[in-house]
Amino acid sequence: MGAPYHARIYRSSSSSFPHLASIPSLCLHLLSIIIVVIIIIHPNHHVVESAPADPITLAALLDFANSTNMLSWTSNYGWIDGGDDPCILWKGIQCVAQDVIYRIDLRDNNLRGTIPDSFGNLVSLKVLLLSNNRLTGTIPSSFGNFTSLETLDLELNEIRGTIPEGIGRLFSLETIKLTNNMINGTIPDLGNLPLTDLLLSNNQLTGTLPDSLANLVSLSHFDVA
Repeated sequence: MGAPYHARIYRSSSSSFPHLASIPSLCLHLLSIIIVVIIIIHPNHHVVESAPADPITLAALLDFANSTNMLSWTSNYGWIDGGDDPCILWKGIQCVAQDVIYRIDLRDNNLRGTIPDSFGNLVSLKVLLLSNNRLTGTIPSSFGNFTSLETLDLELNEIRGTIPEGIGRLFSLETIKLTNNMINGTIPDLGNLPLTDLLLSNNQLTGTLPDSLANLVSLSHFDVA
């Protein structure tokens, strides 16, 4: 008789075939890719896309940029090549919804020049921060259009002229900072505003304080010296 036949039994395991151990994780990875692709191409999948600002808003912003020498700004990111949706990329602009600008913050940004009257067309503004620049000229009377404005900060500039009467009709306005400018004339009637901060010092204001300022019961910071 020949030599006995000895059968060898091989037991597969992840240690014997290490490449098989990665199959479950590979399948999961492929499955996740498939799910993502389905979500993207599904007809009911909605993608939020940027949309251009309305022409009046866009014109107001570009007027402001040109009037304040945008090319010399410390940062003008997005204002030159950021497209026509300022809510997406433009430096200093924040929006609460598509095409609704509520905040402009260009403090300490080397703005040089005047604020154009068309800037008052940004009627959705709640916060305007332009302090510590080189702004000249006057505060446009069109600022009276900012009926939702809560904070106005133009301090540390070179603004001249008077405070527009329309400021006294911005009934949401809580903070006015105009210190360290060259503003002259008298303080308008601000007594009907919910002011907590009224800072007008280091200007060229004249006259007496309006009696209506006594109505500012929420005022916590007041300086007109």
